[in-house]
Amino acid sequence: MTTDEIRSLDGPALDAAVDVALFGYEPPDFISYSDRSIHEPFSTSIVSAWKIVEAMAAKGWTVHMRRSDGTPEPARAAFYRAAPCYRDGYRQVEEDAATVPLAICRAALLAVMEGDDGN
Repeated sequence: MTTDEIRSLDGPALDAAVDVALFGYEPPDFISYSDRSIHEPFSTSIVSAWKIVEAMAAKGWTVHMRRSDGTPEPARAAFYRAAPCYRDGYRQVEEDAATVPLAICRAALLAVMEGDDGN
């Protein structure tokens, strides 16, 4: 999945992508990949999105968030991790979105899809 494809995801499709990429969910053949009933609402619920933060922390990532509070500033989630192979000694993936849960989902998916998920 490309960066642009990840940034265009929302709702059940994003929830499904997060469930597969971060939590290893593999849907049975008879269930649609993006069936809303089988995935947590990661992209719309901060309670569900916090499970992503915990999963990323277990992989060595630290999260920083900013909420929008109704201002023109978008919500932001940024994941940081020590990575000696990078010039600054750490890796950062950040994403802006309309809501914090949406930003968390996209930033985490971008981090793991780029192949440096800490496994």
